[in-house]
Amino acid sequence: MKWFATLSLALLVLNLSIAKDDKDEDKFQGKWNMTKGQMNGEDLPEDFVKGFSLTFTKAKFEAKLADGSGEEGEFKLDPKSKPASATFTAGGETRKAIYKFDGDSLHLCVSDKGGETPKEFVGKDGNLFFVMKKNK
Repeated sequence: MKWFATLSLALLVLNLSIAKDDKDEDKFQGKWNMTKGQMNGEDLPEDFVKGFSLTFTKAKFEAKLADGSGEEGEFKLDPKSKPASATFTAGGETRKAIYKFDGDSLHLCVSDKGGETPKEFVGKDGNLFFVMKKNK
């Protein structure tokens, strides 16, 4: 009987772990607008910030600028890494990122194409840092 309780506990922990993974992917879904951005240690211009959006649909993303240009691709999350990370692939090129949710904001720090995974949430060393709010 003791082994049954241990097995039940193990399955519960596994279920909670899987639910957390799904939860992050679910949180990403929808359209997000930039509220703050930084690159090379400097804040991005206000017109760029106001015109940038990211839309996540299942495992796909679409990044758009104010002029309508942008890129589409796929993303994959790794919520178990510390910090949580993501990989964005578009046009055969890959960007690595870290992310975290802070209330209703999404913080992303994304590498330059082909760059290493960022280590902190700051826009420097070729990384782009931005804070996003989800459209309601």
